[in-house]
Amino acid sequence: MLIWVTGLSGAGKTTIAVALYGELKKKLSNLVLLDGDQFREMMNSDVGYDHSGRLIMAWRMARICKCLTDQSIHVICATISMYKEIHAFNRSNAKDYYEVFIDVSLDNLIKNDKKGLYSGALSKKIPNVVGIDLPFDRPESCDLIIDNNRKNALEEKVGRILHLIGKSDDKLNG
Repeated sequence: MLIWVTGLSGAGKTTIAVALYGELKKKLSNLVLLDGDQFREMMNSDVGYDHSGRLIMAWRMARICKCLTDQSIHVICATISMYKEIHAFNRSNAKDYYEVFIDVSLDNLIKNDKKGLYSGALSKKIPNVVGIDLPFDRPESCDLIIDNNRKNALEEKVGRILHLIGKSDDKLNG
């Protein structure tokens, strides 16, 4: 199973993915969480944040997820992954693929910009920010859209994903 959690930077992908991992790990020992920032650090950051570099990293993540799922390891992947071709690759290569889009308006992302990423992009101090100067392929055929504009009700949002994948507490038996 591959649960691909996608959305813009600051949308709450990692927070939701970590909480989901915590719930699923109670019953699934063969579960891995891949986070985009950690993945980039692990891969030694040999590519940049421009369109080409981001596409290379997205392909790497997708291929590693395929390698893991081919070995019956369940994967939660939290990543911007802004490319339709990546989503199509996942859908055709993972037996149980679930695409979850964490939707937050750009206005809210800018307003709650804790890292200064969006303000830096708007002031032209930080280049290659998805949603500002790089386009974002909003998922067209995702399995679940989670509105995270208020960033509340984390358990409920995780519950929606568990329901989607058919792994609610009464059905999850490893």
